[in-house]
Amino acid sequence: MNTRYRIEEGSIALPDGFADRSTNIFVLGNTSPSPVNMNIARDTLLDTETLPAYVDRQIGLLKKNLRNYSVVRREATTLGADSLSLSGEQVTSTHRNGSTTIHQRQAAFIHAPQRVLILSCSSVRPFDGTQETRWQQWLASFQPATHN
Repeated sequence: MNTRYRIEEGSIALPDGFADRSTNIFVLGNTSPSPVNMNIARDTLLDTETLPAYVDRQIGLLKKNLRNYSVVRREATTLGADSLSLSGEQVTSTHRNGSTTIHQRQAAFIHAPQRVLILSCSSVRPFDGTQETRWQQWLASFQPATHN
């Protein structure tokens, strides 16, 4: 157990062989369900997998597991706003959850060898100007960790 894993509240020792695939969920307001939520997830690329191939694979899984999943747009995006920013891919999509249409935006970035950082935002309403601005500001606010 020589790897320290940092969380907001402190740090813990990770047993050998374990990898981080955690998710952070942030909700707007104090209602349930939240009208908007933002998530950060972590994943690992398959051997020799590229970011576009990873996104293709994830879209396939979403199509299989989410009712009426549909990609609205797929495009390049950036995480961060300076010379340390990361290039990635963004997918805007919709799917059904019962009688509700969920509007989702996901962006994936390789932040370390074989490691993917995924930011997403889900809403019961289509992205409007306010939500678009919030999303772009969230991506631009990223600052990579410094490990001393």
